[in-house]
Amino acid sequence: MISFTNTPDLVDAFYNEALVVDAGLLDFGGNKKFHGEIQTVYCFEDSTQIAASLDDDGTGKVLVVDGGASMRMALTGDQVIGRGLANGWQGVILNGCVRDWPIVRQLQIGVKALAPHPGKRLRRGDGKRNVPVNFKGVTFMPGDYIFCDESGIVVLPRAIALRLCVSE
Repeated sequence: MISFTNTPDLVDAFYNEALVVDAGLLDFGGNKKFHGEIQTVYCFEDSTQIAASLDDDGTGKVLVVDGGASMRMALTGDQVIGRGLANGWQGVILNGCVRDWPIVRQLQIGVKALAPHPGKRLRRGDGKRNVPVNFKGVTFMPGDYIFCDESGIVVLPRAIALRLCVSE
């Protein structure tokens, strides 16, 4: 298992390789510090592929979702995120909104999103899994690694992350 101290130290140690995600994603989950192998979903106002991903084994993984920055509804909430936690996911990062925030913040999983929203998500069956997604100035590649804490979000290429051995 890869460990790390904090995102600023990762940026210092891997300045030329580290991709720093633009500011603007807020913490909503119970874990503020989390990391793992990136898995992705591209969708717009449709949670089908998010739920399908979080229902899979997510041991050591973080789901990164490009929801097109929609502020018209939530992409997911406590029930689906809770299933992700039960399936070993380390975190969920949403380029969109999350619902049920008072419950989500009690779950011991990392969740970052643009904002809370009470609106229910749709399930039309749209979206794609494990494709490159781009938002907040970074292209997130499935298989690379993401590191999150209260200072921000850093992405490292898989080859570098697998060499990383920094004490917690």
